[in-house]
Amino acid sequence: MTLKKVLKSFILPFTLTVIVLLVVKKLFLKKNLTEFVDLLSIEEHFICAFFMLVGFSITGFQLKNVFRKSTNIKMSLFDTLSLPIAQNLWGYIIPFQGSFLYSMLFLKSKYKIEVKSSLAVYFLIIIASLFLGGISGTIFLIYKGGDLGLILFFLFFVLCPTFPYIGKWLIEKFNFSQGGKLNQAQQYIIKIIQDITQLLKSKKFLFYVFFVDICYVINYAIWSYWLCKVLDFDVPIIFFILVGFLMKLTSLTKLTPGNIGITQLLVGGTFSLFNLDPEIGVITSLIQLLTTFIFGFPIGLIITIFSFKNFNNLRTEIVESFKKKR
Repeated sequence: MTLKKVLKSFILPFTLTVIVLLVVKKLFLKKNLTEFVDLLSIEEHFICAFFMLVGFSITGFQLKNVFRKSTNIKMSLFDTLSLPIAQNLWGYIIPFQGSFLYSMLFLKSKYKIEVKSSLAVYFLIIIASLFLGGISGTIFLIYKGGDLGLILFFLFFVLCPTFPYIGKWLIEKFNFSQGGKLNQAQQYIIKIIQDITQLLKSKKFLFYVFFVDICYVINYAIWSYWLCKVLDFDVPIIFFILVGFLMKLTSLTKLTPGNIGITQLLVGGTFSLFNLDPEIGVITSLIQLLTTFIFGFPIGLIITIFSFKNFNNLRTEIVESFKKKR
């Protein structure tokens, strides 16, 4: 691995993170974060950890039931609760969807779930997040008399359940030579899209995915609202529900490790858009990030070490995939 590739893979994303955080501090923060963190007692920090673990558990049970529906494979309770925590850690280790890479290879290693099946499931969850984010943003903006351009922006995401059908139609328009690499890639993508559309046809299944996403957002909203009350800020909980859906949207594309800085920029900007003090949103977001560092990282590291010890092929496949990304 050359020095240039190392710089590209690690230094540049972390440099971008520092730059974005400096922008966030310049735009939104008037005080130091330590002034607010010190206001939380030890018990309150553990309450933050509880909310964090609830969020991970909700994600885990969503994955468990979605994979059971799509592959008839049942994840163990331990994997259901631990996989999202390890995913979170890998989202910081490998910039740009490291969490997805880890989970995909873990499921392949332990449960023999094909990569295309994992891709179909994750794309379905992405579609659900985009759809709910589009609906909540549209309703909130109409209620607040928001800008028409922003309303149309969120309405675009409401149409996302049609994207697989449109994508399949477009891809099938290309005529590649039978047996060639492009034709093989085309057929592989079409098969993934077919798996997604098959899952989209089940109303009961979609309702479950939407319900779990809503539960995740409600947990985030309650956590953020509770933090505001502890810090003597006054922000309506309904506003944090909107921010929660927007957070789901940002988790789909990670421009920095764990989206550090990007998340805070989004939250601060959303607060400003609705004439609320952006510092409040940024502070609550940074405290939640700090909770992940203090509690989530050590647990995620222990789970990763355990997984590497018990599944040697998992470690090998992650290393090989990491090299290919270089």
